[in-house]
Formats: sequence, structure tokens, C-alpha cells
Amino acid sequence: MHIIGVDTGGSYTRIWNGIQPVRKMVTPHHYPQYLQMLSTALKEYEPIQTLVIALPAVIAHHCVVKAPNLGDGWNNQNIEADIRKLLMVKGHVHICQDTEAAGYAVQMQELDLDPTMIVTLSTGVGGALVNKRQVLPFICLWI
Repeated sequence: MHIIGVDTGGSYTRIWNGIQPVRKMVTPHHYPQYLQMLSTALKEYEPIQTLVIALPAVIAHHCVVKAPNLGDGWNNQNIEADIRKLLMVKGHVHICQDTEAAGYAVQMQELDLDPTMIVTLSTGVGGALVNKRQVLPFICLWI
């Protein structure tokens, strides 16, 4: 079984299982094409124990609320349900804002910097406030 991380950005999507080299692909902005690309790319890792997908979007209850950097077709999509239909995931599927994922990585380092603010600059701008107990992603602003 595999634990897979997917970092989806406005330009590229990266997939990593912690062992093999990171796979980098152009991110399709058409939501059904993205799901198909992800389904095809993740087949080699099945069965998947845990899948974490980080998106440049506002996320609530496993759904993409708004993803201006990816396109209107992403808005109000239940990406967790769509992924479960396409893939054989035995365990958890966790969908989060990309800066939230970065915040958890910082939190795992157990730094003495408490609280810490993360600012991400890429196709868009995002951020998260991190302390030892929680990660609070900021609403993203897209350029």
C-alpha cells in the first residue's frame, strides 16, 4: 500500500510517494481532464492507503469552493467523492489548501518559532499561520 502526496498548482501537478522521484505534469485547468490525468497517473500506485491532495483553492468539507487560478469549472466540486469514484483508495483521502499542507510540514518540524506565518508565492499568493496546535490557512489571493 502507498501513501501519496499530490501538490496541484496553477501550472504543474507533482506526485510523490516518498520513495520514487517526484512526478511532474502540466495541470489541466478543465476539471474533468484533471481528474482523468490524476486517475491515469495514480494507477501505478494502487492500492493507495492514503491520498493527500493540496490545491490552490478555497476548500470546505472536501469540496473546492473556489479556485480562480484553475478555472470556474472547479468551483463547488466534491473532489474527494470524484477521486474515490476513479481510484482504489483503501483509506483516507484528504483535500486541503496548498498553504495548509505547507503549514503541516512546518508544524511537523517542531520549530521553536511559535507562531509562524508561511507565505507562498507562485502562480498565486497564499499563506498560513502555524503554531504547535493548529494550522490556519489564509484565503488565497490570485494574481
